This record gives sequence, structure tokens and C-alpha cells, in this order.
Amino acid sequence: MSRITKSLNDKLRKNIVSWLDEHNKIIRQIKKQIKKIHYPRIANPLAPKIVETNASELGYEGIFKQIKENKEQILQFIPAYYNDCQNNYSTIKK
Repeated sequence: MSRITKSLNDKLRKNIVSWLDEHNKIIRQIKKQIKKIHYPRIANPLAPKIVETNASELGYEGIFKQIKENKEQILQFIPAYYNDCQNNYSTIKK
């Protein structure tokens, strides 16, 4: 997901990029991805929890899930992007 949303995140920075057809395509892709996610859910304090992380050269994401009725349920999804300074870090430090 971070690869999809990177271009939109760049629009929020100081060097504003004009809105392009590429951005409209990205919005459509995000909407398709979001439709696949079945949340929000309220966390059950007794249910087992799962934390998943993913990183790329652009940023990282975290997904917080719980297991209920033998199914994983997404409780929270958090995407983040590296700033200009962090982009200079070695891959290991990212």
C-alpha cells in the first residue's frame, strides 16, 4: 500500500505537485484496497493479537489484528513514509 500512496503523500510536502491523472488512478486503487479491508473492529481484550509490519524503500506499515472465531480481524492499519533524512539511512536502519 505504501507504494500506492507515496505519490499522494508527496503532495502534502512543501514542494506541491499539481494534481494529475496519476493521482486519480491512485485514489481508485486505494478505494479498491480499502473495500477489501473489513474494519473497524473493537478489540476484544481476551482475543489473541497479531502485529504485522512491512517495509520498503518508500516507507513502512503496521497492521494490528485479533483472532476471533478462527479468523483474523484487522483492528488498525498504520502507513508511514520516510522523510528526506530517513531516506538516506542504510537499508538495515530503515
